[in-house]
Amino acid sequence: MTAAAQLALVRPVEVRREHVDRATYRAWIWQHVPSSSVRSNRLRVFDEFVGRWPRLEDWFAAPLRQRLLDQNDCVRGQHPHGGASVVMPYLSYLSLVLGIGLDYELLLARTFASPFTDSVHRGGLGVDVGLFGRHVDRLTQLGYSPTGARHQLLWPLGRMLLHRGDPNLGALTMADLDELRAAVEAFTARLRSEPLREFYARPRAGRPPQDPAKAYFATAIARLHAAQVLLFHIGQVDRAPTGRVDAGSWTEHLAPAAAPPRIRAVIERYLRLHLDANLDRPQTVRHFRDALRRLVEWLAATHPEITNLSQLGREHAEEFLRWLGAQTNQHTGVPLTLSTRRSVVTLLAPRSPRRCPGSSPNTS
Repeated sequence: MTAAAQLALVRPVEVRREHVDRATYRAWIWQHVPSSSVRSNRLRVFDEFVGRWPRLEDWFAAPLRQRLLDQNDCVRGQHPHGGASVVMPYLSYLSLVLGIGLDYELLLARTFASPFTDSVHRGGLGVDVGLFGRHVDRLTQLGYSPTGARHQLLWPLGRMLLHRGDPNLGALTMADLDELRAAVEAFTARLRSEPLREFYARPRAGRPPQDPAKAYFATAIARLHAAQVLLFHIGQVDRAPTGRVDAGSWTEHLAPAAAPPRIRAVIERYLRLHLDANLDRPQTVRHFRDALRRLVEWLAATHPEITNLSQLGREHAEEFLRWLGAQTNQHTGVPLTLSTRRSVVTLLAPRSPRRCPGSSPNTS
């Protein structure tokens, strides 16, 4: 089965796909959109879209490339949305207000404004923006940075709601997460033979070119994982995400289980001091803990004879760096990015716990 055929299997619940009448849509715009210029633009886009696609069902049935771009002669990089963004507010209205779910082909092929942004439509889409904010706060408590938590949740939660045709965040289930993952896998396979997202590409000055399909998959799966972490910890789904499920209690597990007693004692004392004395932000301490975890796991696998950090030398550091360069992300299976590897090295190099106050060669 082709990737396109696999993706076609992932569809929202079928409802009657018809345009809303102009008067109804105009009334909704005037009620929920405060800016007169935005109102006029929304209505103009609606008129142009309906004029081009009088039957909404024909638009859904059209090839994806015809549905991605709403204007001719789109130039890569100049307007990355290619014109599709201007019709997306109307499509979001059809989905979240009228229940006409959008297919994952479209939702994965393009970018668009999040339905959790109420600055334009003042909540007219029915999405509980306050609940989304609380979800961001909860994911932050689970160890994500505030900005990272928001970015990681915007992508999967918004797309699942638009696909379902339902603004209720509380209705999302494990089946929705599984369906989105299946769609991501099928769409990524399609990307390898059909560059559907080339209009969103950005030049990467001074960086080597990436495999677009691999990069897309890695980012999408990381975001999907964050959504599962959140929904599992708030009790909305019962399947634990891959990897650790105790992220909320990370301060109670500062040293990895594989650490020898002397190494464990120094790591726990060092990190606890930085937390209790506010020497670093909690997120920084957690990043350092994660870097130390990689080092300890490597030691346990390759040098079990080392039970004291003072036994480490230059040759061990070089060996660890070579090992780190071959590691993969546990959630996506792709190699660790250069920025991740540099972060690990930067955290470990100048902050050896061997210098922890109160430690000594006999206890380190």
